[in-house]
Amino acid sequence: GDGTGYIMKEWFSDRECNIRDSYEIRQGISRLAMLHGQLRQIPVREEWNMGSIFIESLEKEQERHVKEMKRARNFIRGKRGKTEFELCVMDSFDYFFEQAKEALNQMKGLFLENGAPEQLAAAELSVENAAENMENPVENMKNSARKQGNRLGYLCHGDLDQHHVLMGNGYTAIIEYNRMHLGVQAEDLYRLMRKVMEKHGWDGDLGITMLDSYERVRPMDKQERKCLYYMFLFPEKYWKQLNFYYNTNKAWIPAKSTDKLKSLKSQESARSRFLSRLEAALMI
Repeated sequence: GDGTGYIMKEWFSDRECNIRDSYEIRQGISRLAMLHGQLRQIPVREEWNMGSIFIESLEKEQERHVKEMKRARNFIRGKRGKTEFELCVMDSFDYFFEQAKEALNQMKGLFLENGAPEQLAAAELSVENAAENMENPVENMKNSARKQGNRLGYLCHGDLDQHHVLMGNGYTAIIEYNRMHLGVQAEDLYRLMRKVMEKHGWDGDLGITMLDSYERVRPMDKQERKCLYYMFLFPEKYWKQLNFYYNTNKAWIPAKSTDKLKSLKSQESARSRFLSRLEAALMI
């Protein structure tokens, strides 16, 4: 009666998906495809107030990450007496930065191609009109999409990893929809696949098997396939290390940060082979 809003959740007592178990991984991927198919049947409702979360298009997100990579590199370049971490960055930056630029260049305008289906672009909200969007979020998202030539996307989980996939007795539960938004559903698939691939040293066979498990339930169209590939091409883990470095105290850099950079470099040949197989499998 006091006007306070509450959320009631149904909690599952099941364990998380074992990211080392290929069967459970495939099971989780196929359930994600089922979920995406079901989410496509749900009409958007204004009272959801989805404008309360700032939704950034994949293109704008990658563009921001590219700028952050350059900013960190320029800062390190101007330093004297570089640490081991900073020397590792200077040694590997050009290689990963070229991947980032290529991914961004290909992502630009991807969802504005002629004949692109309705799910192919999330409505983009700008900081300038955020207040206006708060008042009538869904309608303003639609208007923003129309102005930019974009089409409104489908509902996405928004934060999917193995911790949000629970293995029950005869069922699989996908939980925690706190970051649900309108966007490209291939992003959910990318997040879960990338977590698995990093844990498995970019095992190409496993990666293609996961893709097959998804598409047997919900085949992706051409633009979604391209989007998935360009998300994998972007060196997200490398960007994370640089961004973490730039935004924290540089007087002491944890040894594990340097180890992570070295690990990324050592795994790059396996990652490159997977990207080649993924490109062929997606027929890009």
